[in-house]
Amino acid sequence: MDVVCNTKNTNLTSQKDIYLSRIGLVHNYVNENLNKKISIAELANVANFSSFHFHRIFQALMKETVNNYVNRIKLEKATQKLSYTDKSILDIALDCGFSSTATFSRAFRNYFECSPSHYRKKGLLKDSRICKNIPHVSEYICPMNDEQTVIIKELEFKKIAYITVYNSFEEGKVLQYLNLIIDWAKQKNVYMQGDILGMSLDDVMVTPKDKYRYLVGITIPEDFVFLHSEIKSMSIPKSKYAISKVNGTIGNVINSWNYLYNTWLINSDYEPNHLYAFEKYLDKEKANDWSNFDLEIALPIKSLRNY
Repeated sequence: MDVVCNTKNTNLTSQKDIYLSRIGLVHNYVNENLNKKISIAELANVANFSSFHFHRIFQALMKETVNNYVNRIKLEKATQKLSYTDKSILDIALDCGFSSTATFSRAFRNYFECSPSHYRKKGLLKDSRICKNIPHVSEYICPMNDEQTVIIKELEFKKIAYITVYNSFEEGKVLQYLNLIIDWAKQKNVYMQGDILGMSLDDVMVTPKDKYRYLVGITIPEDFVFLHSEIKSMSIPKSKYAISKVNGTIGNVINSWNYLYNTWLINSDYEPNHLYAFEKYLDKEKANDWSNFDLEIALPIKSLRNY
């Protein structure tokens, strides 16, 4: 007897969320193992898919191959080290899982259309393919009249309920999921004691718009257990953060991040840590009013080492 599967009667949204959740484990694993050579079989095991099917599943969901994704994330992380540390190109290559300077330089040039040394001195070529595909946030950046106050604080997030927003530059998409998680937290009575967070999982200055991911979440009690098709939980290990406050428009927010990276960081005794930077909404009742932001922005850092 043949069984007819009628997709109209299945919960496709829920099913896709399960797939995306398991692919999310891959994103975290890659970010935590940048200095290693990562195989497709290894990532398939992380996502709990068979190696035979994993590549096709990943490509269907993420619109790029596994190898392209891993390579892109490593190279995007390398741009941070080129910009914000004095490490040699060889050390950066090894930190990002490349076996040699030659291998790293070839991969870097193939993706960014310039050499690592050129990027360190002058940034991306203005007419490169990447420049045409990244969000045009530079129009919001202008010189700061005053220095921002930056404090160093050690933080740990033992449990966060979160949603990963893919292609997050699509208009209204992040707000849609932010409202969803706020409504859920109120229903579950974990809203009042929680902190609402936003995390950029990619680098806005080098990641193509359609690949950009943003996480919206709220801290919850460590013993709170839940099951939801879209909302997942994660923990973030203890780390030092450089923290600054910003109040104003999206232009003010981008300007403050720019100051933190391009002025404060390169004149400090720190370099970026391999964790996600985040934004904490200080006025939770106005978290979904994006005409004016009231935020604490936090950059994960570690002590700058000499090489």
